[in-house]
Amino acid sequence: MKKKVCIVVDHPDRDLDGILYLINILKQDNFTYFLVPFYNFREIYLIKPHVVILNHSRWIYSNLIKILHSLGITILVQDTEGGMVTTHLIKEYISYNDLENNLKYIKAYLIWSKKIKIELTKYLKNANPSKLIVHGNPRFNLMKELRSNLGKNLLINLNFATINPKFNSVQKEKDALKSLKKTEKWIEEYSKQQYLMQKEFMKLIKFLSKSFKNLNIHIRPHPYENDQYYKKKLSEHKNVTVSHNKNLKEDINNSFLIIQNNCGTAVDANLLGRPVIYYSPFKSKLLDQKFISEISIITKSLKETKDKVEFYINKKNINNNKQLDKINYSFCFLNGQFLDAKRFITQSKDFNHSLLEYIYLIIKNNEIKYFLKTVFKLIIGLNTILRFKKNFRTKLTSYKMIKNFNLKYKKINLIKKKLKPSRVKIGVLNLFTIKIN
Repeated sequence: MKKKVCIVVDHPDRDLDGILYLINILKQDNFTYFLVPFYNFREIYLIKPHVVILNHSRWIYSNLIKILHSLGITILVQDTEGGMVTTHLIKEYISYNDLENNLKYIKAYLIWSKKIKIELTKYLKNANPSKLIVHGNPRFNLMKELRSNLGKNLLINLNFATINPKFNSVQKEKDALKSLKKTEKWIEEYSKQQYLMQKEFMKLIKFLSKSFKNLNIHIRPHPYENDQYYKKKLSEHKNVTVSHNKNLKEDINNSFLIIQNNCGTAVDANLLGRPVIYYSPFKSKLLDQKFISEISIITKSLKETKDKVEFYINKKNINNNKQLDKINYSFCFLNGQFLDAKRFITQSKDFNHSLLEYIYLIIKNNEIKYFLKTVFKLIIGLNTILRFKKNFRTKLTSYKMIKNFNLKYKKINLIKKKLKPSRVKIGVLNLFTIKIN
């Protein structure tokens, strides 16, 4: 019997290519992989896997982790959020992921970099540090393979989701920060500085638009930002386009230079061989991130930024080996072959638990309400859900995404074997999970 490996996919646009790249590296005939949507991750109970790979170990997974551990199922965490763990955020990271407790149940916590492991081990008092394994993140390893000649656009990445939210109100965004134990004073000051920085970026965009009338300037707001705000404000600037619908890699590859502030896309841009400007018109303790500034070119004024754009506008390529070395050590290990994940999956126990065993543990660990909700969603079907919750689709993996992966990466010989997707059916229930053969 083939062993079953469930991988929770939280943000397909961001993470799916990296996950498929990892599956392609790990792929063996005696394993079947299941891409489980984060919005309905309790489908895992119906699939009854041998291995589960989670995207983090925050509170939402606490019951799931205990149940899987009780059944002897191998639990790995390949953290998709874990790169921006600066020194002052280490304690928060440990707390949010409940590492002191969860490392008892998890086989291995696959973290991104050597620097992060060093910092974590300073503060973990009652946990086994050997379970923290420097593993990188497959989406960054994949991205490094996709370097190309510089494009013709100027790309400006924005990062103001708290004050310009797409899906929530500003107050709800502030409430979310409160749930992360931020104080009222911190939230108000952070919001104030975001408003100031957003205002400075609007000045910069308009200034560059007038200075380079023949240059296409592409504005990419944060995925959770309201792009209509920028479209209205910049409608008179005909050489400015605003969109965050396109794939990030495509936007970067179509550009010769990226401008940002406090934005993780500086890493993506460096991996793809693009110069990155960190526009910093004023100092901000709450917005500035040391690591992002270290892998970027810092400019502090409109003129200084304009001069850098002129310098790079006719470049064919750049040498950014120093930045890549910093990324490899501090942010994400780029030279691994994911052998640890392969080892843990291969060593997983061979068993076939009954659904009754799951039901007993689901009731015992206070999961029954959530499990029944999961089943209810499957009964009413995806089309019905999408009528009321359109955002549900953003968390789902589609056949088209996997087909596009096969087409894109076969051309550059990055995939060993074509990945074949199929829907999963358990009894009369059609799951939202996609199986990879």
